Amino acid sequence: MAPQYELELLEQLISITLHPKNLLNETLVKKNKDEWLRIAAKEIIRIKKVLKTGIFSFRKEKARSLYIHQHRVSIVNLQDLLYHYLLDLELKNPFTKTKYAARIDLFNQLTNLLDDLLHFIEQYCHQAFPPEYLLTIKQSRQFKEELKDRLEKVQRNLLTYCSNNELPELVSSVLYGFFNNENNRSISYFEKEYTNYLLTKLESIQQSFSFSYYDVLTEMLIHLNFNSPVFNNYLLGFILKEINETESENEKVERLCFHLKEIKQISVMPGWALYPSLITVQKYITDYLQYEKRYFKKIKSLSIFAAPVNLPTVEEQESIHLQMSVEELGLFTNIQKQAGLLKNPNMRSLAKLLAASHRSLRRDKISWQNLYNCFSKVEMNTINSLDDKLITMVNTLRKIKSDLKKNN
Repeated sequence: MAPQYELELLEQLISITLHPKNLLNETLVKKNKDEWLRIAAKEIIRIKKVLKTGIFSFRKEKARSLYIHQHRVSIVNLQDLLYHYLLDLELKNPFTKTKYAARIDLFNQLTNLLDDLLHFIEQYCHQAFPPEYLLTIKQSRQFKEELKDRLEKVQRNLLTYCSNNELPELVSSVLYGFFNNENNRSISYFEKEYTNYLLTKLESIQQSFSFSYYDVLTEMLIHLNFNSPVFNNYLLGFILKEINETESENEKVERLCFHLKEIKQISVMPGWALYPSLITVQKYITDYLQYEKRYFKKIKSLSIFAAPVNLPTVEEQESIHLQMSVEELGLFTNIQKQAGLLKNPNMRSLAKLLAASHRSLRRDKISWQNLYNCFSKVEMNTINSLDDKLITMVNTLRKIKSDLKKNN
């Protein structure tokens, strides 16, 4: 007989019986609190026993993982529901702690019981958890608070140990932004594991040694694949600046090849990344340097080294190249403004910002005055061409949505 879903009683208790709409007064809560907690505690003991035997009844690993996943997700949802019960109480009344003391204690104790069950599943069935599994809202907030304290100590340590303050501040800034507590999104187990390991290594950086041309912090970040675009561009900017400081083209090629070799020789931990969906720091840098190496070879074969050649700076190569005309970009910006998606109050300043960071379909550089005029000057052919592009974007979004549903 296949194992059954075991959380129905807890779901009924928390989502129905204890829903705030059904708890009419605090007297009712005080009267039944101990009984509700007794039922929940007894049920959790039973669930642990059933899960212990149930997970071994599956012949296929996929079915076993699905069974565990189903229970874990339900526990997380129940914990998040209790978290929102408590949050609603805090927002409702400044005197919540005294007026609703019994139900606050009830919700907190139930959360702790579910924590215990979740911890049991995570310890007992750890191998069945994919890295993208999310922590509960409560766990995420706790981890972010712990992270904030550790980050402050790590930053002080790095500033003391590193001669260059720019990189330590960059690392702290990226991590603060990544786990900003104002962002209420839950974080994944992988993000937690990666950040914990990263901070542990950074805390002991004074005991580390660099085996490459780069300083120990840079080498460590490449090794741990700290693939934030900010760090990628910092490192690329450092390398390009050094290459461009050489005088002859032969020296430039020599330094380029040197950095290519040094970056390639740094070992990268497989499967680790700040952003798992992005390429590694190593690949980002080596791909760029390989491209520039081929470029140098090509222009050398054409004998056009009449004047010194510098590699494009990070700022030059970071422009956003659009398959849009200036008129379409102007209309697209106008639409976003009218729809309430753009909050910039000064459209003239916005035109300057967009012109500086974008390249159009027909021109290398965009005139901000021309773009500014296009915010209000609209023609039918521009509307039609932009309409086609927006339909393509919507269709692409729907395809992504459809693919996601199929995978789930």
